[in-house]
Amino acid sequence: MSLMFSRYTIFIVYSSDIHAFPIFFVWMQIPDNDDKSKKGKQQEVFHFVAYIPFDGQVYEIDGLRSGPIHIGAATADTWWDVARPAIEERMQRANDIKSVLLAVGRSRKVTLTERLELLQAQALSFSGIDSAESQAVQTEIQQVEAELEEDAEVRKAQKAENVLRRHNFFPMVLQLTRALAEKGQLHSMITAAKDKKRAATARIVAAKAQAAGTAK
Repeated sequence: MSLMFSRYTIFIVYSSDIHAFPIFFVWMQIPDNDDKSKKGKQQEVFHFVAYIPFDGQVYEIDGLRSGPIHIGAATADTWWDVARPAIEERMQRANDIKSVLLAVGRSRKVTLTERLELLQAQALSFSGIDSAESQAVQTEIQQVEAELEEDAEVRKAQKAENVLRRHNFFPMVLQLTRALAEKGQLHSMITAAKDKKRAATARIVAAKAQAAGTAK
C-alpha cells in the first residue's frame, strides 16, 4: 500500500457508525540548509476534508474551519451525487498539488461478524435436520470464518506496517549516509546506483522500441 502526503486528503464517509478516524503518521522533518530563503514564506498546511451524509443533508467538514459547511440535501442513495461536484470543484481549486481521495466505511470485520452470528443462529434452527438448506448454511459459515481469518491476517500486517510509518527513519538514514561518506564508500554507491538506473532505463526504451517495431 502506497502512502501519499498532500495538502488535502478528502475522506468520503458513508457510514453512520463512524464518529472519528484519527491519523497517526509521522511527517518527516527534513532539515533544509537554505533556511534564509524560506523566511517569510507561508508554509503549506496539510489537513483533512470529509464529506458526510447526515440526517438527509450532506456536509463538508474542513479541518481548518470552525464548523461544517452545508453542501445540499440528499438521501442515503443519492448523497454521493450531491457530494461529487463539491469534491471535484475543491480538487480543481488545488490543481497545483496532489489530492488523495479515501473512502471510509464500515469495518469489514464487524460486517462479517454480524453475518456469522446470523448464520450460526440459522444453523441452530436446523439442529438435527440434515437438509440441503442446512448444508448450505454450514458451507457459508465456513466461508465467512475463512474471510474473518483473512481479515485478521490483513489487520496484523497493516499494524506492523503502521508501526514503521509512525517511526521517523530520517535520523538513521542521515547517520548512515555520513558514515558511508566518512569511509569513502558513498560516492561509489551513488555512481553504482546511477549506472543501475541508466541500464534499467535503457532496457525499457529498448523494449518499447521493439514493441513499436512489432506493432508495425
